[in-house]
Amino acid sequence: MAVVLRLIMTFMEVPMADDFIPRLRGNTFFLFLLRASRDDLGVAPSWGSSSQGLTQTQLFANLMRTVDATYSINNEDTLRQYISQYLKGDRTNSKTYYPFKESGFRSGADYRLKNDYENALAEMDTLCRTYLKFDNDPSMHLLVGGLVSLILKDNSIPATASFYTGHKTVTRADLQNEVDFILQPFLLSVWHFIVMHFPEAQEGAETYMRWTADAGGGNPRTITTSWGTKRAETIHVTKDLPGQAAYERTEEMHEEEPDVVVIDEDPHVEVHPYTDPQTGKQVLAQFHVEAKDNGIAIGQVFGGLIIGKRGSKDE
Repeated sequence: MAVVLRLIMTFMEVPMADDFIPRLRGNTFFLFLLRASRDDLGVAPSWGSSSQGLTQTQLFANLMRTVDATYSINNEDTLRQYISQYLKGDRTNSKTYYPFKESGFRSGADYRLKNDYENALAEMDTLCRTYLKFDNDPSMHLLVGGLVSLILKDNSIPATASFYTGHKTVTRADLQNEVDFILQPFLLSVWHFIVMHFPEAQEGAETYMRWTADAGGGNPRTITTSWGTKRAETIHVTKDLPGQAAYERTEEMHEEEPDVVVIDEDPHVEVHPYTDPQTGKQVLAQFHVEAKDNGIAIGQVFGGLIIGKRGSKDE
């Protein structure tokens, strides 16, 4: 009988098959950003450097600004410590540094994405260009591929949940069939979904710990996962935002614009290059000349106020 009991106990102690399912949460999203980050991205500002340098805390701050334009860092060293705890799921909410559980914060994030989308997207674009290996296509493919694979694997995400590929909005169920993505809007879509629906980083703690290894010496954990590699090989990821290429071409066309252009149809109308102080974009402002005195043109301007001295042909 004793032998039988020992056999039963031994059988009961045999570990069951690993039923681990990775989770898409704020900490695992940030993990993928760190995996795709530039090689010179530091953990903290180096001695004598500005707090505006390339650090993980600044990357996190930029990520927060995509959903909260007013976000600022009170103390970068404190935030760095908080982020370390947040990634491990130890400290999952801070009203100052990452107020994901605050209803007011989530409401503001939702409002920004729905009513100030262009600026939110511009912030994500800045993040990608500044902190990620933006010109390294395999890294960007792996970033998107990893997120897509994680979304499809995480069964806590409803099949009806929607994500924007940069080309169209699709449900989680249909994301399986998508192969074309635009990096920045897709990242913004996934991050917005996490902020709105999964504020609890503790739910992604096991995923983070399994996909990283202890680096020792109090250093940040080393990223070890290759999650998303297969999907990265089957998708296409572009980084050109809609209208961005056309805008850059327009800027090049205006580089050698003359200071003043006189419209033949009306000799009293001039066109001046003008930089809009609100947008920073250069436009051509129509200027209706009403009088000239000693080379100073005075009149009505459409598009921007320009009153200045114009040299004669002899000068």
